[in-house]
Amino acid sequence: MDKIFTTPQAREIWEAIPKVYQTKISNNVYCGKCHKMITIVNFTGEAMQSSLVLKGKCKRCGYDVARVIEGESVR
Repeated sequence: MDKIFTTPQAREIWEAIPKVYQTKISNNVYCGKCHKMITIVNFTGEAMQSSLVLKGKCKRCGYDVARVIEGESVR
């Protein structure tokens, strides 16, 4: 799974999440074209306010998908 983080801050937030939860997060993203939960691939991560936004492609159909991971605070 290719991952690109737009800032060191975004990478830090992602890496603070235990690997088991990283997998659960990336395997549970809603695809508007498939109309179901899918795996996000080739995603980028961007820190926005107190959240991390993952943007990538649906593994099944290639449609653009995103997942917001809400956080308490971003350093």
